[in-house]
Amino acid sequence: MTDETEMPAEAKEALKEIAEVTKKGFSLQDRLKNRGLRRGSIRLFLDEETGDELGWTRDLIDQFGNATGHRDRSGVLGDLEVANESRATFVLEHEKKTASEKVMGGLTAAEKKKIKTTFESALEMMDGRVVELNTKREELTAKLNKTSIFLQIRAVPPKIQRDCRRKARATLEIKDKNVPEDMAEEFNASQSAHLMTVMVQSITDADSGAVNEGASYQDAMDLIDELPPGQFTRLDELIGRIQFTDSISESIEVQEDFS
Repeated sequence: MTDETEMPAEAKEALKEIAEVTKKGFSLQDRLKNRGLRRGSIRLFLDEETGDELGWTRDLIDQFGNATGHRDRSGVLGDLEVANESRATFVLEHEKKTASEKVMGGLTAAEKKKIKTTFESALEMMDGRVVELNTKREELTAKLNKTSIFLQIRAVPPKIQRDCRRKARATLEIKDKNVPEDMAEEFNASQSAHLMTVMVQSITDADSGAVNEGASYQDAMDLIDELPPGQFTRLDELIGRIQFTDSISESIEVQEDFS
C-alpha cells in the first residue's frame, strides 16, 4: 500500500474529503463490539453408571432419518414408559368391554361386581408399579444432578472464531496452508478447545458448589477427551446453536420488525 506521505496532493485532498463525509456521531466499532451476544447454559452428566440405570426412551430412526414407528427403551425410563402404556391399554380394553351390551347384557350382578373388583385390583397393582418407577426415576435423576457440572456459555464475534482457528494451527504447529488430512481430527479438537476458552463463562460443580470462572485450553481439552460421548455431543450442539444460529433473522421471520 502507498504511504500517505508519498501521495500526490490531489489524492491527500480526496482522502480528506472522504473522511469528512464519513464522520459520524458515534463509534461504529465500539457499537459493534458491545452488541448483545447470545447466551446459553447446559448441565452435563458425568455418572455413566447411574445414567445407564436411569436409561432412556427414544424413537428409532432409519438410515434416512425417518421414524420407524418403533421405540428404543432402556432402564427405569423404559420400564416406566411400558408400565404407563400397559395401564392405558388395560383401562381402554376394560372400558370397551364394560360398555358392550353384548358382553355385559347376560351377566348377573355378582358377575359384574367380580369383573369390577378384578379390574380395580389389577389397576391398583399397575398404579403401584408406576409410583415405584417414578420414585426410582426421581432418585436417579437427583443423583445425576448432584454429580453434574453446569456451564454458562456466550457467543463470540466472527473475528474471535477466526482467531481460534489460527491458534489451533499454531498449537499444532501446522505450517501448510491446508490442514493435513491425518491431522484433521486433532485440528478440529484443538479449534473447538480454543473456541471454548472464549465462549465458556463459568463451570459450576454441582456437588461442591465451587465455580471456575472461564475455561483454560486444558479444561476445554479435558471436556473433549473425558466427557461421556453423548454429553460432549450435547455440549458441541449447544455451542453450534449459540455460535452459528442467526437468531435475529429467525426473530424477524416471526415478527417483521421489533416495534
